[in-house]
Amino acid sequence: MRREIRRARLASEVATLFAVAASVVWLVFLVALLVPSQVAVADEWDTCVKEDGDVAIEACTALIESGKYQGHSLATVHVSRAGAWQDKGDYDRAIKDYDQAIRLDPKYGMAFYNRAIAYTKTLDYDRAIKDYNQAILLNPKDTYALINRCGLHLRNNKYDRAIRDCDEAINLDPNNPTAFIMRGNVYSTNKDHERAIKDYNRAIELDPNNGVAFFSRGAVYALKEAHDRAIQDYSEAARLLPTHPDPWNSLCWHHAIVGKLELALSECNKALNLEPQYVLALDSRAFTYLKMDNLKAAIADYDLALRLVPKLAHSLYGRGKAKLKKGDSSGEADLLAAEQIKPDIADEFRRYGVQ
Repeated sequence: MRREIRRARLASEVATLFAVAASVVWLVFLVALLVPSQVAVADEWDTCVKEDGDVAIEACTALIESGKYQGHSLATVHVSRAGAWQDKGDYDRAIKDYDQAIRLDPKYGMAFYNRAIAYTKTLDYDRAIKDYNQAILLNPKDTYALINRCGLHLRNNKYDRAIRDCDEAINLDPNNPTAFIMRGNVYSTNKDHERAIKDYNRAIELDPNNGVAFFSRGAVYALKEAHDRAIQDYSEAARLLPTHPDPWNSLCWHHAIVGKLELALSECNKALNLEPQYVLALDSRAFTYLKMDNLKAAIADYDLALRLVPKLAHSLYGRGKAKLKKGDSSGEADLLAAEQIKPDIADEFRRYGVQ
């Protein structure tokens, strides 16, 4: 059944590694079907709520324009069409349909919930939080609304509010791994690494095939510079999420740190095959080339990374080191720029074996 207006888990950035929305996990939420009596209309209804893309949009539009529906039934059609727009990445049209659904049925909690997801995708976090507030008011036991609002509070550095929402989600559904992952993200970002690991452990106990939980725990071990433990978790995440570039990039970075350079290079290449302009993977591969003394390749990757993100401290410092090794004194300017952004960058590179 299609009207998978998808319940998104907003995976926040684990400390300094990724932008928060890095990683989004979708869960399915189904709209109840209101089956009309006429066969032709029923077929069109089924197409609207079950199919994807333009086929669903056309069917939903025909139902809306037929004039045969009103109230909650018509609101349901608008929510279905909004979901189809959302799947296509047309969030403005999705939001307009959610608006109409809410006008037709102001107590339609799912419309508020899914409009919050659309607002989140357009980076309108304040409106997203307001919609989650309303969704929770209409359904106080909506676990995923609480989890997603927790993630948005985390984005806003409101840790106490985030923890309260995740705690409530866990109280409502103590076997929900997503709730533990999100609370672990809050603890991790707040540098409470032991509590974060405890929550990720619980998520993995509940769902041993949850790649996000392994990835998130690996990121905490990375922050603790427990590279072997991080590599173990990132390896499991890559096995479970083979088409996601993040675990491959993280494996590359940590294998480069511990000196397994050929393996690191292959992992960075996998990440970049999946996402060619993935800045962190370009930086990781450049770092690998730097440690391999392939200075030309290192500078080329650092150049590309810095075209995409001009103030990336790691890339500035790494490029500076590569230039100086080649006898190019302009590398000094890169080192200075990096140290202005991240004063301890030189110590970090020394710990990673780059003098």
